[in-house]
Parts: sequence; structure tokens; C-alpha cells
Amino acid sequence: MKRIVKFITAALPLVLIFNLIFVGTSSAKDSGTEVNDIQNFTLENQTLLSDGSEVSTFQLNPENGESPIIYDVTEEKDTVTVIATQNGVELDRAITDKRTGTIKQLKNGVVVEEYKIEDHVTIKSTESNSINENEQSIQSAQSQNLLRSAYNSGIGQYGYLYGDFTTRYGDTYTLNFSVGTSVSIIVGALASILTGTAVVLAIITALGSTVVANAITSLISGDVFAQFKDYNLEVRSQGKVGLVSKQTIVNAKVNNYRTGGSSWVYLRTEGDGRSWDDLCTIGAYNVYLQNL
Repeated sequence: MKRIVKFITAALPLVLIFNLIFVGTSSAKDSGTEVNDIQNFTLENQTLLSDGSEVSTFQLNPENGESPIIYDVTEEKDTVTVIATQNGVELDRAITDKRTGTIKQLKNGVVVEEYKIEDHVTIKSTESNSINENEQSIQSAQSQNLLRSAYNSGIGQYGYLYGDFTTRYGDTYTLNFSVGTSVSIIVGALASILTGTAVVLAIITALGSTVVANAITSLISGDVFAQFKDYNLEVRSQGKVGLVSKQTIVNAKVNNYRTGGSSWVYLRTEGDGRSWDDLCTIGAYNVYLQNL
């Protein structure tokens, strides 16, 4: 199955996106986790086609005021092809072979450089991951606590959301890309080892670099891993249970080796996608119906 992904961002700094770094071990906006929202990024014209392919758009505005650069990404079973164009002219393309872990950079149809993914991205499993040890011991609730309450004005009653959760962590991806590396190479490397159609969509703001002529101008160095909070949720109103559900809130922690900073980025909510406020009001309404 072929997946075609175009990405667009109106950011001056480089914003690479990894929504998929964390799929496979499976928001905390609601749960209170510190979150850095992604700034200056706009995903437009995202379309899921009948054959399972996904089409969207990514535009990068270089730091020096150059015209925007468009990146087209085509993901297939064994290869990822990234094509960078500016003013309709192809700047370069990166062709990644997932089987061999090699990336070929082409200009004007000629191979000018060859890279190994393992030289830039390393993966450490959760089981052997000392980086996550401090995270493993925090934020786990074995008994249900009040998480949220919301008023349903239509029936004049409150709904109270209670829940308990456990926390899991995904593998850690350590990234190193030197000054002058083509953005096409970075996208090709990441998209080839991470799972999902939005592969280049969510995290590297915290590790970001400015871009001039399709190349990063400062080192990208750091690591990132996902946190999965698995919630068991229950909404009560007037002493009765009105709704029971499950939800997993996925965030990523990004550690920037260059600056020494760390940040949390909200990725997505799995399972029941309704907001906690909505769950409260719906649960209250369900109890109202029970009492009729």
C-alpha cells in the first residue's frame, strides 16, 4: 500500500513532526500534564483516500526570507521518497531503503551522498531504558479520583468524572543531525523507521533548527519518548453512574541535548475521543434519563 504525505508548516524554525514515533507501545491536556503546544504549524488539505493512502501538505519558510520550500513524502512498503521543491524547482530528493537502512540523496537525478539511518537515529527499548527510569515512578493512580466536573445546563445537573490510570512508556529515539544536513534526509530517516501516516507531524519543535536553502543551520541533538496514560473513566451524577469509558492520553517528552531543556508535547487521545467536559455532561444526561 502506498501512502503519499505532503506536509505544510508556516514556521520560521524547522518543525519536524513525529506523530508515529510512539505507535506500537502504546491527553494529557485534560490530565494536567505540562504540555507545550506546537507553534506556527498548519496541516492543510489532509485527505484519506479509499486505498488507504493519505494526502496532506507541509511548507517550510526558510529563516533568511527565501521562498517557501515544499516537501512531498511518498511512503511505500520498502521505501520512502522525499522531494523538496522551491518555486517549482526540485532542490533535492532523498530515497530511503527501509530494508538496508540507507538513504540516497539525489540532485538533478544524480546521487550526491549516501547516509546510514543508524548513524543519525538510535532506538532504545523501554525495558532497558535508563532515560525513562525517573518517569516510570510518577503519575500512577490505583484508586479512582475526581478528575473533572461539568454542568449540564439543559437538565440542571452536574456530572462528575472519576478515574484511575496506569502509565506506560514507548521506546526512546535518540536523534543526531549535524549542521548542513538536508531536511529531506532528516524526514526520510524518520519516516522510514516510525510507524503511521502522519510520520513527520509533531515533535521536534523542542529540538528545532532554522533552515537555509533546505539545510539545518544548527545541530539537532536529543531524545524523545512517548508516555501513555491508560484511564478507566466513570461519570457519576446524583449518586448514580451515567457513563463508563476508557481513554489513553499520549504525550511525548523531548530532551534537547544542545540547550539542556526538556518539554512535553501532547500527541493524541486514543480510545474514547470525547473531552472530559463532554463526558461529564453526557454522563449527567444519561442519569437524568435513568430517573425519568
